[in-house]
Amino acid sequence: MSEFLGGAEDGPDLDERLERSRQLADFAERVRKGDLDDAPDNVDAGWEVIRRLGIDVVVEMLMDRDGRAVPFGHRDNMNLHLIAYEMAQGFDRQGHAGARRLYEGFATVLNDFLDDQLAEARSAAYDLSALGEYVYRWWDRYRTLVMWLYKVLGHLDSGYVEKERLESLTTVALRKFHRKIYSAEMGEKVTRMLIDQLNLERDGGDVDGHFLTKCIELFVDMGAALNQKSIKSIRSLRATVDDLGEYERNFQRPFLAASAQYWRLQAQIWLDACDAPAFLRHAERAILEERSRARRYLHSSSEILLLDVVRRELLFRCGEAVLNDAGSGSRVLLARGDLTSLRRAYHLFREVEPCLALLARHVQEWVTEAGMSVLRRSGAESAAEKGDDGGFVRELLELHASHMELLHSTFEDDPALERSVKLAYTQVVNADAGSILAAEKSNDRGGAEEKSDAKAEEKSGGIGGGGRLAPYSGRTTKTSSGRVKNKGPKQSTNEVLVRYLDRVLRGLERGLGEAAVERSLENIMGIFTYLTDKDFFLEVHRNLLCKRLLGLRSGASATVAGSRRGISEEVERERAVIAAMKLHMGTSFTSKVEGMVNDYLIGQSLQAEYRECVAEEGPADGGDAGEIKTAAGDTGPAYDFEVQMLTTGFWPSQEQLEPRLPAHIARRLAHFEGWYAGKHNHRVLKWIHALGEVEVKAFFPPRGSKGPPRTYTMTMSPFQALVLQHFDADPGQTFAVSALRDALGLDDHVVSRVLHGLCCRPKTRLLKKTGAANAVALGDEVCVNLGFSSKQVRFRVLQPALQRAAAQKVVKADRSHAIDATLVRTMKARKLLAHNELVQECLRQLTHFSPEARAIKLRIESLIERDYLERDPDDSKKYRYVP
Repeated sequence: MSEFLGGAEDGPDLDERLERSRQLADFAERVRKGDLDDAPDNVDAGWEVIRRLGIDVVVEMLMDRDGRAVPFGHRDNMNLHLIAYEMAQGFDRQGHAGARRLYEGFATVLNDFLDDQLAEARSAAYDLSALGEYVYRWWDRYRTLVMWLYKVLGHLDSGYVEKERLESLTTVALRKFHRKIYSAEMGEKVTRMLIDQLNLERDGGDVDGHFLTKCIELFVDMGAALNQKSIKSIRSLRATVDDLGEYERNFQRPFLAASAQYWRLQAQIWLDACDAPAFLRHAERAILEERSRARRYLHSSSEILLLDVVRRELLFRCGEAVLNDAGSGSRVLLARGDLTSLRRAYHLFREVEPCLALLARHVQEWVTEAGMSVLRRSGAESAAEKGDDGGFVRELLELHASHMELLHSTFEDDPALERSVKLAYTQVVNADAGSILAAEKSNDRGGAEEKSDAKAEEKSGGIGGGGRLAPYSGRTTKTSSGRVKNKGPKQSTNEVLVRYLDRVLRGLERGLGEAAVERSLENIMGIFTYLTDKDFFLEVHRNLLCKRLLGLRSGASATVAGSRRGISEEVERERAVIAAMKLHMGTSFTSKVEGMVNDYLIGQSLQAEYRECVAEEGPADGGDAGEIKTAAGDTGPAYDFEVQMLTTGFWPSQEQLEPRLPAHIARRLAHFEGWYAGKHNHRVLKWIHALGEVEVKAFFPPRGSKGPPRTYTMTMSPFQALVLQHFDADPGQTFAVSALRDALGLDDHVVSRVLHGLCCRPKTRLLKKTGAANAVALGDEVCVNLGFSSKQVRFRVLQPALQRAAAQKVVKADRSHAIDATLVRTMKARKLLAHNELVQECLRQLTHFSPEARAIKLRIESLIERDYLERDPDDSKKYRYVP
């Protein structure tokens, strides 16, 4: 319809077009020569030419009334522009009569054109669906006319309009359309028509997208027309945020309300007819289609509002019903592993806070139940003597790894869901499986079931009986009143986890390659973060780390391919575990275990220096190359001597046992002390023989009359080696236990434990004794078991612990110190605090364990007794810091 704006040079009725062009050219020539400057009616004549030969032709063409109307050429447009420009200048360059007539004529032409449009529309019968087409056609015609008029009269904006401070031509045109067409004919009718068309598209019908876009854009343009004062042209019209009042009021609000009603009804239909996965698919498709629809038809500001409406109706209103559905809700999806539906549910509900919280709660309940099932199975297997200690941890680690994968791949590490998984595992790993199992058994009904449970417990020695390591609190029994009591030593999940970590680090878990070991350590450290009593975990880990480091051979620190600075693979793993704990708990938490590893590494270099010193001194007279120089003729046997330095405070405290050592060993210890004192002044050395290790090579007579002697290499404690040394001179002699005790200079209970590993263990019965087979008494006599035989050429002789593990006692003392330090630090900073505030602040700062309020209260009383704190004289519930 706007082909004449470009000025086509050919078309129908060429003669008529040429005649009009000739008339325009003649009048333009008169204007150019100044023939109209003095004419009294020059303004009227100029407007008449513009109106008759220009405007009327365009109007006839737009209204499609005159089939003989021809488009303009470039020359015609130039002549019309020249006439209008000279007319605006007043021909004689005096006054504004011509410009005023053009400005007023512009308004008159637009009024007449719009009146004709309305008359045509009112004479035709159209329904609501056709109204939009009429309005679109009106706007298209009107827009074309305004753009053509601006080509001819646009110079008025930079001259007459600006000087007189009038509205620009485009502003006048847009406001007239708003007043005569937009306000009068459109209103609610067109809005309803557009909503019906959009709903038709939602239902799968075909609509004219270009038509919808243009109709909706008109609301925006009308808002800009009312708000902006000087619009240069329709082409340059750009609506701003301040111009959206008309669009929001007349279209956006009704459309959003209608959309809410539409999706509310649609959601109810889906709820009645679909299960949860199908509803989620429908909702996802609806949101995607609405986003696309908003971007194609609506203003950019409406997209987020429309999506909010859809989410509110489909997700806010229906989300809880969908997620709580008994047959297909989120609990069922989690149970059957429908990851696609779970991922879809998360993507839909992650911006709907109540539904995301509900999904997180379901995930937490599901993870908790899965973890508790592992605890119950582990307890039942241990009671029936079917499981092993590592089986429970392995199953728990596999479960945790699967949940972490679900959290990462399906829920995209969402903080809310990550928090729910953390809460679930915190409940699981800190639970008492024995109590859980006992509580379930207490709810069992039927005498036959109770009898069978009692028999199973009695046969197995109780749940976790027989000294087995189990993730629960000892044995459970039932009383006559029906209550369940726990018996036996407590073995928590905390301790089971740290002992499994010890097995992995020592390489005792079969079937674990290098990559599997790394994954296991990572998963164990993941479980570690959920423990509430991390200090107890660390203390047990410290005791086990002590055994692992001291059990490493000196050759273990040799350079391993791929490792740095000659650190062994075992030490690298220890450091990796410590680094993971430090990442979660801080440097102060791991300072002791870090010091232990550093001591081990320093000890290796120290041992190498000592070897060089011994090599430089040379062998003693008559001795071997490995022996130091001492008194002539008293060298003793040659042996490899290694020392590991342990810094007090880092390593677990040990009981000081001072046995009577052979002279050659005492000389070697004295030699090392002298050498070390020469390198480090003011350092005191104390020997802890209980942590030492001796490798003994033993020769037993052949089984028959011929053949070589049987040779075994045995690793044992120094005390056991000292016992065997008494039989070197004469393997056939017999010693009383009391005599060995006097020779060693040790207590009775220590000697009995030392001899127990040598006499009472079937696989390592190197000595024979009189008396009871499984106990050592002072009156017993022992001798070498010359008939000893073993399938292994190299083995370890175990020795019962010489002192009970004091992890609980150490942790209790450390906790008291930690609570005291936290209380004093807090009060020193705050000076005055109420009791509850002080307790809460203490609980907030203590992250490596969760003290009870009663324990904090006792420590407060202790600090008051020691004059660190005092009660406020005005309020006994408040405390003051005593400087």
